[in-house]
Amino acid sequence: MTQNNNKIDLNKLAEESGESSLMGAPKYQLPIVRLHGKEGNFIKITKDKSGQTQQEDLGGTIQGTTLRFRRILSCFINEETSLFTNEHDSFNDKVTLFQSESKDGKRTTMMSVEGTAKEIRENEPTLKMIQIVYFLMEKEIVKLQIKGSSLKNFYEFRQEIKKKEGKHFFQFLLEIKKEPGKKTDRLRQRQ
Repeated sequence: MTQNNNKIDLNKLAEESGESSLMGAPKYQLPIVRLHGKEGNFIKITKDKSGQTQQEDLGGTIQGTTLRFRRILSCFINEETSLFTNEHDSFNDKVTLFQSESKDGKRTTMMSVEGTAKEIRENEPTLKMIQIVYFLMEKEIVKLQIKGSSLKNFYEFRQEIKKKEGKHFFQFLLEIKKEPGKKTDRLRQRQ
């Protein structure tokens, strides 16, 4: 607490208000939820203030409401090097391609090139799209990552919802379930 014996701890208040980090905006990191292919369960990945990553097994089914759709392009070149873009809405958006490398236990990330997502993907054909769905699960907003063969199911489901006149994605409770024995997940509408 910032108050102790009717005295305000000004240093603590400055830290909590973000005043001490004015040169860089405070970062709000949402947990990431994705399907863990080997286990067949969804996992939630969070980082604590020190940057340590924790994973929580969410089981084979998740439910929530979609809030926003974004995407990134990403690929691994080798065990030490990966490429990725910032989030964007369409292939016509201007994006930045970053290269991240690990050497001697330290990770460095640098800007590689700028252009539209379409141009960057044409120049780096190994980049794959990852659909980011800002997803309200219970009382928490997470970034749900959909990639690979699950994208087909996702796009088919989006088309079904678009056919419902006057309805929007955020009006539906969605259930996403890993189908036993299959590499993809299934989305279905819950009323």
